[in-house]
Amino acid sequence: MWATVGDRVLYFTSTNGQKWVGANPVFEALPGTWEDDSGKDSIGGYRTGISDPKVMQNPVGSTYRYTMYYTAGHAPNCTSIPIQIEGCQNLNPQSGGMGVAFSNDGITWTRWSWNPLRRYPGGNTFAGNVVEINGKRYLYFLGGGNQAAGEGPTLRTLEIIGEGWSYGVERVLTSLGGNTMPLFFDAQAGSCWMAENVDLVGLSPSAINIYNESDCFNKRGTLLAKIDKSMTGFSMNFGAVAVNRSGNGQRILAPSVQLIFATGPGWASWQMASVALDASPEVSDYKIVKVEANNVLSGWSAQNLYDGNKGTVYSSNRFEDSRNTNGALVAAWMKSTLPVGSLKLYARTIGTNAVGFPKSYNVYTSDSVHAEWKLVGTYTNQPVAGIATIGLPAGTKTDGILIIPTEIGKDDLGLYFLQLAEIELSP
Repeated sequence: MWATVGDRVLYFTSTNGQKWVGANPVFEALPGTWEDDSGKDSIGGYRTGISDPKVMQNPVGSTYRYTMYYTAGHAPNCTSIPIQIEGCQNLNPQSGGMGVAFSNDGITWTRWSWNPLRRYPGGNTFAGNVVEINGKRYLYFLGGGNQAAGEGPTLRTLEIIGEGWSYGVERVLTSLGGNTMPLFFDAQAGSCWMAENVDLVGLSPSAINIYNESDCFNKRGTLLAKIDKSMTGFSMNFGAVAVNRSGNGQRILAPSVQLIFATGPGWASWQMASVALDASPEVSDYKIVKVEANNVLSGWSAQNLYDGNKGTVYSSNRFEDSRNTNGALVAAWMKSTLPVGSLKLYARTIGTNAVGFPKSYNVYTSDSVHAEWKLVGTYTNQPVAGIATIGLPAGTKTDGILIIPTEIGKDDLGLYFLQLAEIELSP
């Protein structure tokens, strides 16, 4: 693990993830460069120098095993908002920026020849986080603003090409603001978890909002939890949020996500704290809460599709043949948008035979405001032991399902009807 204490990066090791040893300095500011602030003190006796190390491991076969992004120079904590802090007025405004370094052992580092990677004279620069999204790695960072006018930096991102020798086009994520940073990408759900610093007390947030279901670039997502004094005992100085995920690889539908962060009673009085958050939707969250159908046989209500009784059945009116000439459809919704991996359609059964089940049908998913339906595919899955199971594509997120038959099946009398007993959605 790499962390900063004062003005330098220290390297720690652990055999159990709980007790860390070493604390060996491995990276410091180069005197007389953009990284250095002339040895002047800043906040709480801490020298300005190197901070915010973000280390990523590169693919096998890369020139270097690790790439590190870091903040350096002019104390970033002095320039977030216009508050006079002891030592800040003496800092060198020409220093500061975000740099890149490479290493094979995590101890000896080689700086990128074109450092600094980014700097914003008169503004702020903070290294943020490296997140892999759909096979691409992105560097998130804060940059810009006008410190003289009290303007804070804006969240920005760069696509990392290879191990960090080159980069894609910089994107300014204005809609997320300067107090939000992604934690990780949930590959199963196809979305990011985000941390937002809130309730500022001077320079320090007194709480952190945690969101999931973010699109990673434009929307914060759904508020999952607020970490504050009630969880840690401290009322200020939250930051440096990291994450420890349980589960299998990138699959986040697991028992919990543990957030690790710094907190304390005052500036430079830091200690580590952690909070475990439930990352898995409850089974009850997938319960169908609303069903609609546009073609209903009297006495065979669509409400039967989610009454929990597989003996009660929905039925359409009779069709002349197998063509869905009336455009019959059935739609079902949950209470919120969730990652869905499986759709189960329970057939009307006579003995062991499924009847009135469509020979083929289109399946659509819905967004959270029912604004439009998106075609997932055309299916011919037929019931086995009364149940037709349809596996939805990985990363599917929806709050509803729409079923439109393309070929109507026959009932027990050989007549053409659309008939179903229950609809179920699951992870």
